[in-house]
Amino acid sequence: MTSKSGWRSNMNSIWSTIRTVATSEKVVYLTFDDGPDPVVTPLLLQILESLQCKASFFVVADQVQKNPEILQLVRKGGHAIGTHSWDHSYRNFFRADKVLRNWICRAHDDLTLRLNESPIGFRSPAGVITPPLRRVLRGLRIPLIHWNTRFFDTTFGFNERKGKKAASRLRAGDILLLHDGNCRDHEKFLAGVQSLVTEGQALGFRFDALPKTIRHPSTDL
Repeated sequence: MTSKSGWRSNMNSIWSTIRTVATSEKVVYLTFDDGPDPVVTPLLLQILESLQCKASFFVVADQVQKNPEILQLVRKGGHAIGTHSWDHSYRNFFRADKVLRNWICRAHDDLTLRLNESPIGFRSPAGVITPPLRRVLRGLRIPLIHWNTRFFDTTFGFNERKGKKAASRLRAGDILLLHDGNCRDHEKFLAGVQSLVTEGQALGFRFDALPKTIRHPSTDL
């Protein structure tokens, strides 16, 4: 599927992993994992608002329980919200399909109640993909949304220099992965995000939230 604001994947199938968004415009998609964080996320939201850009947040449900008011700040900011599992645990990937399904549904259902709408999709912790995960998500009709650009910021950090370099490599439709949770140095991280967005905007790119239509892909591909 290719459209002004559609989605594409390696296998051209609604059940393969979404890593980019097909678009005829110079638009890219910042995504943030592992939050909400009580310190970093509100500051990040302020920066995004000041730069007039939108992003997508893949939240961990047990962190949402600890910081429900921050989830609402994300929502009020006009950002997209997806699930990043209930507890960011890896053990459920290797258990029975029923256990895996319940783990995914627990987070999905909790967010649906809090948002009054379904999250845009699921992003697996550490990007793990297994045949059972694909099978369960297909049964639930939940898109698996990953990324095509990452910075390993939870390990190596992210800063102004890295943000500027990342901006120079942007391509239309990129989905970029960063982390507002498990942040190494939040001041440097926030400066890096600001640099990435500012430099990207100067190059003519728009930063937007992942489209809600990504949640309901066509079934006739």
